[in-house]
Amino acid sequence: MKDLIRKAKIEDAKKIAAVVATAWQETYRGIVNDEYLDNLTNEIPNMTERYIKKIKEGVDLVLVLEVDEKIVGFTSYGKAKNEEKYPSYGEIYALYIIDGYKGLRFGKKLVIEAAKGLINLGYKEMVIGCLVGNPSNSFYKYLGGIKKDKAIFKRAGQDLDENYYYYDNIKSLVKK
Repeated sequence: MKDLIRKAKIEDAKKIAAVVATAWQETYRGIVNDEYLDNLTNEIPNMTERYIKKIKEGVDLVLVLEVDEKIVGFTSYGKAKNEEKYPSYGEIYALYIIDGYKGLRFGKKLVIEAAKGLINLGYKEMVIGCLVGNPSNSFYKYLGGIKKDKAIFKRAGQDLDENYYYYDNIKSLVKK
């Protein structure tokens, strides 16, 4: 397997949207309502437009994971969305990898590359949110994240509980 993590290009937007739809369907069954998950494939055109905008504007920085030249995951990051609560923190907004590529250290590689990007933006600390019930909660703890906070994530007509993991020294994370 040959893997590459690189900055997303506009022409990647549809593949990123497909990764989001697939990863949500694979990961959030039993957490998010089935009707929403079943209709995600129909949302790929709208998600594609949102990712084109994010990539063009560069407000959310987006990296893709290619394995054997196929996009199978991605991450996006930047300034923490909740500036009031996390004024000096960067944030990894999203990290998705489709089944078949999980458990192969690609998630760790994506987190480290996003952390490097945040360091380059001047951040020393970061947060990552993860829905309660998502198996990735243990992954974020394994990487040294400390669960210090919870929030409500509104999606699919639901109020979903989300754990927030803090990394107070992202330079040490990069060295792992």
